[in-house]
Amino acid sequence: MSKLLDEGFDALNRGLLDVAAKVCQSALSQRPDLAPAHFLVGLVAVEGNERRVAHEAFKSVVKIDRDHAAAWAQLARLNASEGRIALAESALKEVRRIQPSDPAVLDLTGTVLNQLGEYETAKAFFARVNQQAPGKTGYMMNLANALVFNGDINEAADLFKEVIRLDPRSAQSHWGLANAVKAKDDQHIIQMRALAEQYPNNPRARGFLHYAIGKECEDLQDWEGAFEAFSDGAAARRQTVEFDEAAEVAMFKLIRERFNAAWLAEQPEGNPDDSPIFVLGQPRTGTTLIEPVITSHSQVHSAGELQQFGLA
Repeated sequence: MSKLLDEGFDALNRGLLDVAAKVCQSALSQRPDLAPAHFLVGLVAVEGNERRVAHEAFKSVVKIDRDHAAAWAQLARLNASEGRIALAESALKEVRRIQPSDPAVLDLTGTVLNQLGEYETAKAFFARVNQQAPGKTGYMMNLANALVFNGDINEAADLFKEVIRLDPRSAQSHWGLANAVKAKDDQHIIQMRALAEQYPNNPRARGFLHYAIGKECEDLQDWEGAFEAFSDGAAARRQTVEFDEAAEVAMFKLIRERFNAAWLAEQPEGNPDDSPIFVLGQPRTGTTLIEPVITSHSQVHSAGELQQFGLA
């Protein structure tokens, strides 16, 4: 059975979801109570974007083995990404109870904590990951980003530099370093421009590099170079984003036509309902400004910025 499951996990790692799924079926037909088989089902479902199946599979794992930290961490991630904050926190509580040492589980836990805005706790988990598995650039990047979130800029910069030393082609680490410290000369810009030429078919990497170049050009007050770099970065990033411009234009046109001055005039003055007030909007449209306007009323107080809508 162990050999069969190894074949399944290997198939999953190679992206052969159908093969991995067949292994799951075979294993569970022989041992319906086999926790690793249910865990593999969950991982295959996550990769196949079958979230309901993934939920049920990971729940089956922890029902069989209450101390399966990886399954609890996966449940935390699923629930957090769906805005089920209470369930995510409950799953994270189980992970903490178990106190796992597996770097992958610790890293996933830190990632979920970041999603929930618990940056200080996330940093502690990422630090433990790097103690358990030193020199792994992916884990190092997560810790470096957590350090930035927590204001530990010098430590973060040192870590970004170490990642670049280990993997000079890591576009995201160059971007992280550029944003962590102010450029004093153009040496890093020259390095990043040369690296960007090595990624003709990787718009994600080019996006990171051009945005980083733009930021350092700004540091050096090279406004023309900054504009060119940001423009190139935006063009590269645009290739990685699915966006239906026509549908977006139509939606906002409908909003303007429906919620016009006549509609507003028909609404009653004030609202005695004591239900919560949610301020929603597109990025940079003034939602943060609207909140203090509303909370200046004596009968309204702020509950802060919530993560749930963004995660839903």
